[in-house]
Amino acid sequence: MVGYTKECKICGCNFTTRSAKSARWEFKCMDCHAGRKRTIAENRQQKMVLNAEASLRKDIDKLEAKVSDIDMLIAAEISNHLNKIVEADMVKEMTDAVLELVATKVAEMEEKLTSFQEKIQRQIVTLSNRMSSLVKE
Repeated sequence: MVGYTKECKICGCNFTTRSAKSARWEFKCMDCHAGRKRTIAENRQQKMVLNAEASLRKDIDKLEAKVSDIDMLIAAEISNHLNKIVEADMVKEMTDAVLELVATKVAEMEEKLTSFQEKIQRQIVTLSNRMSSLVKE
């Protein structure tokens, strides 16, 4: 099958169509046709690259937002744990101080009780001596 010779609508050079039937719809030479196909493919590929780049930028923005939040979350967790440790130390210190104070007060009360018991014993002895002297009289 032999085609017809036509003039290219793009570059103006003469070309031979692929067949007699294709002469009805072929208006471009093979070079212009291939160039147009290549341009379409390049544009399609460029759009895909731009879409992928935009998607990556969105993902990076989301990741940056998460990373910035992670800093605050880590700081908050560290603060919470430090507060718990400090509170535990404070509770231990307060407990130790209260126990020491209670031990001191108990020792004072025992000392006062011993002193009071000795005083009562002396008064009992004194009363007993008086009673026995009164009985003798």
